[in-house]
Amino acid sequence: MTKKLNVQVVETYDRIATVYDRKFASYLKGTFKVALETLAPKGNEHILDIACGTGELERLLLKSFPNLHITGIDITKSMLSIAHKKCKGMPNLHFLHMPSQELKFDDNTFDIVITCSAFHYMREPAKVLAECQRVLKPDGRFILIDWCRDFLWAKFYDWLFKIYKKSHYKVYTLRELQLLLLESGLTIEKTKTFSIPPFWRMMCVEAKKEPHVGWSSAVGG
Repeated sequence: MTKKLNVQVVETYDRIATVYDRKFASYLKGTFKVALETLAPKGNEHILDIACGTGELERLLLKSFPNLHITGIDITKSMLSIAHKKCKGMPNLHFLHMPSQELKFDDNTFDIVITCSAFHYMREPAKVLAECQRVLKPDGRFILIDWCRDFLWAKFYDWLFKIYKKSHYKVYTLRELQLLLLESGLTIEKTKTFSIPPFWRMMCVEAKKEPHVGWSSAVGG
């Protein structure tokens, strides 16, 4: 079932890969503005971008921080093809065809793991987050940006997409996401909600992998 549904995600983005950056320019600009502010890299971290799409976040990051080491993964080869072309010649950058629930990396590999606007597609959210926690270094940071069902607009398009868009899975509330993160062994550091006109309602959650991972009984914010 998961494989079949993931194929639907691939088919969706295969169809729009060549126009994706242009079609969603305003949305991408708003999303990546928050992503860059939240990442605030020192300049030499190892970063994993899950569902990197056309590599726009990589392009923006390496433009300002050329010494970063970035790996972007995605399940849609046509999006990765555009990412390769867009970021050709950029140092310390790798794009890989890889599912988010089966990360082919060693434990404790990355300083930062980030995913933007993709979590609502993921059929195995707990498995994805467990993998993110695993590949993070102790004290590593996890950043997730996605739609937020605490808002009426997001409730509406979550309902609509479940009916008309086979690739869609679920939009989470902020608390639902926090609980999933805590269950994966990550500690909540910061949360925020924001809007991208005209109707996108978003959340950004930053979490941390503790040096000695334990279970927390309270949701932070």
